[in-house]
Order: sequence, then structure tokens, then C-alpha cells
Amino acid sequence: NPFLSGLTYQQAREQICAESDKLKAEYHSFVKNKYSAKTTARENNSLVDKSNTHYEKNKGDPPELSEEELEQLLIDLAELG
Repeated sequence: NPFLSGLTYQQAREQICAESDKLKAEYHSFVKNKYSAKTTARENNSLVDKSNTHYEKNKGDPPELSEEELEQLLIDLAELG
């Protein structure tokens, strides 16, 4: 706690703001480096694979709904609207 070290309010505030600015700059730098479009070896490029897998999984005709399932779906949709 900065107040326990005998600092005035203004000195403590300046210290805290400086530390906060430093942390913000480090965070922005981290985010920029991690998610930059220019980064060649991006860590977050698995979304395309996930999307393709999802597409392959859901290819083809959807399963048929029973009368009860269809009725329940229509009731649920009516309640939402």
C-alpha cells in the first residue's frame, strides 16, 4: 500500500497512474503482437480448421423431426416472438 510508506496522496496517485500506464502499454503490446494480421506464425489460426470440421459434420440432409418435436419447436418459437 503506497500510503503506508509515508507518501502524500498526490505522490501515491502519480505512482499508481505510472504503474497503470505501464501495465496498459504492456497489455496493448501483447495483444497487438499476438493478434496482428502481419504475424506469420499466428497462434490463433485454428478457427478455420474448426469451421471446416463443423461444416463437414453438418453436411447432408438434416435429421427429420417427429410430429411432437416439430410441434414443440413451433411452440418454443411462438413464445420467443
